Amino acid sequence: MRRNVSFFLVLSLVVLLNACVSINRNNLLEKEVPVEFNDISSNIVVTSHLDKPGYVAGLRKKVIESTKLRLKDMGIQVAEQTQNAAKLTYDIKSVTTTSKNEYDYKGSYEIKYVVTFETSDGKLIFNDSDEKEDSNMDDVVKSISKRVARSIYNSYRDNTAK
Repeated sequence: MRRNVSFFLVLSLVVLLNACVSINRNNLLEKEVPVEFNDISSNIVVTSHLDKPGYVAGLRKKVIESTKLRLKDMGIQVAEQTQNAAKLTYDIKSVTTTSKNEYDYKGSYEIKYVVTFETSDGKLIFNDSDEKEDSNMDDVVKSISKRVARSIYNSYRDNTAK
């Protein structure tokens, strides 16, 4: 009985830790620091019927733009190649679906990704690796952008953002 309780507690802890992002509190940002985006995705594993010209590139752009919009709504500045900006690096690993073909709407879509957020001088604030799955690709994109934007929001020391 004791062994089962211990196993359950360890399993619960693993699930809890996988569901949240660990933010390095020593590297929190000041509220005026903007965020710069970098997409380093390459060699993305793609389900065959999703591997159409421009589809994955468009999806990558959609995830980043959705995250930028969420950050702006939270009162966080987004910048392009700014010297003092914190750096957010997206690396999408795979885009897959369980549907049998492009006309099969009963399947689900999944995106696996890794995100790294660093200060302007390269100190790690957080790493996040996750996979999001839903029956609607737009919902997958929203889920990723919401999680990443929330983690960035929590990376500011004196957060007066909405």
